[in-house]
Amino acid sequence: MRIPILSGGLALLVATGSWPLAARTPVPDLTRGGRPDDRHDWNLGPTGARGWIWGWNLETTDSRQILVTAVAPGSPAEGVLAEGDVILGVDGKPFSRDARKGLGEAITRAETREAGGKLELLRWRRGNKTERVTVMLPVLGSYHDESPWNCRKSAKIVEAGCARIASHLKGGIDGKVNALALLASGKQEYAATVRTYVRRLAPPDLKLTMAPSSAMASWHWGYTNLLLTEYYLATGD
Repeated sequence: MRIPILSGGLALLVATGSWPLAARTPVPDLTRGGRPDDRHDWNLGPTGARGWIWGWNLETTDSRQILVTAVAPGSPAEGVLAEGDVILGVDGKPFSRDARKGLGEAITRAETREAGGKLELLRWRRGNKTERVTVMLPVLGSYHDESPWNCRKSAKIVEAGCARIASHLKGGIDGKVNALALLASGKQEYAATVRTYVRRLAPPDLKLTMAPSSAMASWHWGYTNLLLTEYYLATGD
């Protein structure tokens, strides 16, 4: 049996069981000139805003601020939040732990009938002005103990999400995951949309090649194959 020869540096890394890791970035204070890194932002639930949240290796435990990066026209956050605002807390109190989880839990509370859809935020705006503001969210009620089963709130979220997906279905991996969501909904109203999408991915004359210059990438074809397989199992088409 032939033993591969490792370079000195690679051999050392294998022996120690570790690879060099980038230094952990400090948590910036966005109200005092701190700047976000170049990692992407996130949808902030049903508010209609997007925000950057500090994180490291997919962990946001030490985050205490959320930088608003965009607000969709006509969304609940329009007129309340603006690009460049910083969300410092909820319900009149600064975040004392993970800002991502804190906002998510506040949204869940706000959507209950008791809260009436009122999402109260501590908003910092350029000029060092911090004040309490309210984003009015649709009232969806509370989650059932068996959620997502037997849960009216979960059903409403799925219904709204599928309607949005169906009207904005695109290509790429995101599009395939979204088409899979429409298929999984089991709703007949989306059957034609999914069928058209799937048949465009795999027409009868589809030819696959393994040439180095081809787009035969594992991520792309992995999600394509997943959607095609589930579609066939669900429809027999």
